[in-house]
Amino acid sequence: MIGSHSSPDIGTSCCSRDESEDSEPVRDNGSSTSSGAAKAPSRTSTVSKNSTPCIADIDTDWAGKAPDYLGKHKANEHGALHIDHFLALFPESLLEHIVCQTNLYAVQKGTENLLLTLPELKVFLGISLAMTYITYPRIRNYWSTGSGLRMDLVTDSIPVNHFEEIRRFLHFKDNSDTLSFQNNHVAGIGPVIAALNEAFCSAVDSEEYRSVDEMVIPFKRRSSIKQYLPSKPKRWGVKVRVRVGVSGYIHRLEVYQGETGG
Repeated sequence: MIGSHSSPDIGTSCCSRDESEDSEPVRDNGSSTSSGAAKAPSRTSTVSKNSTPCIADIDTDWAGKAPDYLGKHKANEHGALHIDHFLALFPESLLEHIVCQTNLYAVQKGTENLLLTLPELKVFLGISLAMTYITYPRIRNYWSTGSGLRMDLVTDSIPVNHFEEIRRFLHFKDNSDTLSFQNNHVAGIGPVIAALNEAFCSAVDSEEYRSVDEMVIPFKRRSSIKQYLPSKPKRWGVKVRVRVGVSGYIHRLEVYQGETGG
């Protein structure tokens, strides 16, 4: 669910899941590891016998009353359909931006007949989400003529060739804006992150108790921002700093890019 403390896999493309998990990751300190031989960093440390551990004082005798929370945590978006809640977090303005940038990138690559439309993008995103629940080894299996593989929901919605074209040219930012890509490994999805953060904050009212923590979005493709965090259930992936409420709802996120990232 978008905005929750758990997130699905993300990648350069929506549906890729054929890359090895051992491909050139980056550790939590931003340094690279050799591909195919990545090992967990040692967690052994030496502590002097004469050293005194630093332990914060805890007041266990406090019996006061915390001040009342004057706000009210509630959702500001209501709708009868699931798509209404999805569009509250992925507004049409963002989808229209993706349509524009995808068509622009296709033209820049010499393909002028892609002509992606907003309804087609919605179909593409819906199918991509469905593919995360029912997984096949290859994308074209969903359009198979065999009765055991074919998914009418997919095949009746979009031709396989057009789906793969959209997947190939899907883009979120103009590559000619080279200045914004300097020292910023996530500039290509910057408009999406900015739109999501704005939507996350406006979709619900603020919660009384919040914390800043880190989470890992499991990720298997090659990436300069891929991290290894041994304390997480999914140890390899994209590290994200989040401001999250007690409900588990993410109010804001920021992708960690390593020590040299922007």
